[in-house]
Amino acid sequence: MPSIRDALPADYSAWRMLWAGYLDFYQVQLEEETTTNTWDSAMNPLVPRRIRVLEVDGGLAGFALIQFQTSSWQVRPVCYLEDLFISESHRGKGLGRAMLDDLLGTAKESGCSEFYWHARRDNAHARRLYDSYVREDGNVRYRLPIG
Repeated sequence: MPSIRDALPADYSAWRMLWAGYLDFYQVQLEEETTTNTWDSAMNPLVPRRIRVLEVDGGLAGFALIQFQTSSWQVRPVCYLEDLFISESHRGKGLGRAMLDDLLGTAKESGCSEFYWHARRDNAHARRLYDSYVREDGNVRYRLPIG
């Protein structure tokens, strides 16, 4: 049975394997230090960022990295989806939608007024998933008000 939860320090090695798959999927090359810093900042309770992980049959099958942003002109913070990745062996099972539902709930619990993200124009699957929530606003940025 799938479950979604905050990442724990014990998840580090499994998350790094997912992260490597994420980088391959998006054809991104990053220095080793960047990967470590990403995890460290996401696990730091003083940094307004969280990693949510998808657990299937006792193993990590996906993750999402979200960031909370505030500014002087916003009444409430907004939640920004930085990364969402489901391992190749678990794609096509509705887990991406489950992750987005979870992230919306997390953003709402955190008092955010909007949830937003970017999708690559050539990632048709992600675009279909995101389009099922809200339409593009012209900048490949999707915004979903949280009521």
